[in-house]
Amino acid sequence: MLEVQVLLATYNGDKYIKDFFDSLLEQSDVRIHLIVSDDGSYDETFEIVKRYGPLFYTFKLLSGPKRGATENFIYLFNNRYPNLPVSFADQDDVWMKHKLKTALANLREDEPTLFYSRCEILGSKKIVPKNFQLRKYSHIFGNAAMGCTQVLNVQMCMLLEKNLPPAGVHIDWWTFILAVEENAALRWDEPLIMYRLHSSNVVGVPHLSARLSRIFGRLQKKRTLISWETSQILHVLGTYKTMTGRKPEIVNFLSNLSIIDIMQSFLFRYFRRSFFENFFVVLLVLEYKKTMAKKHLL
Repeated sequence: MLEVQVLLATYNGDKYIKDFFDSLLEQSDVRIHLIVSDDGSYDETFEIVKRYGPLFYTFKLLSGPKRGATENFIYLFNNRYPNLPVSFADQDDVWMKHKLKTALANLREDEPTLFYSRCEILGSKKIVPKNFQLRKYSHIFGNAAMGCTQVLNVQMCMLLEKNLPPAGVHIDWWTFILAVEENAALRWDEPLIMYRLHSSNVVGVPHLSARLSRIFGRLQKKRTLISWETSQILHVLGTYKTMTGRKPEIVNFLSNLSIIDIMQSFLFRYFRRSFFENFFVVLLVLEYKKTMAKKHLL
């Protein structure tokens, strides 16, 4: 029988976590090893986890680092079983019965593989991402592989273990970058989970009110949106070079871009998947080049 470890980070999720566990118990033809890291919940989450945990093939409950979801998932990954594939999980989603079986059956046996899929918004027929086609370098500007859909084989876990992201970079985005750079990303076009949208979403596709809250929060801290996003990309690019010993191809690509190149990429949607996203990336690239020039990195 296929086997996998599910890494679940929890925090005050008692409203929806039962639905997630019920869908996990209904997974077909898969033996599940559940590892949960609770980040200091003060609702009923901890008690619910303890009730459901023993229903799985094996169960391990950890006390999280209490530094947010990003650090909690890295903590989970560092406490995984070394000889099993990994599936990241959010506490409020609902998985389709064939989610794990489909992912595990499509993992490559002898080389790193990151499997990821689309999601269906719970309660509607909306599918995200809407356009699932990767553009060249788009993985550097954003994560198309939502963590709740990711399944990593053992070889991919070993690659990630050697190149863990630093604090501040989401492990799912970083894993996606590594996978694309290593030609290890495997996209599944059909949705395999039902993603729950609500105002408390921490990562992923947040509710509109959560998005607006983040935007106004950044502006209140006197950070322009472009500078904030640019700093994140600079961080990712610098970290990738430090961790892997080589810089992504995009660094040389960006350094040689002219204004004409940028506008052509904008018109033909070279980077991203929508007109608005491309417009944002044009501004982002210009800011990136200005910032890097100041640091004498180009």
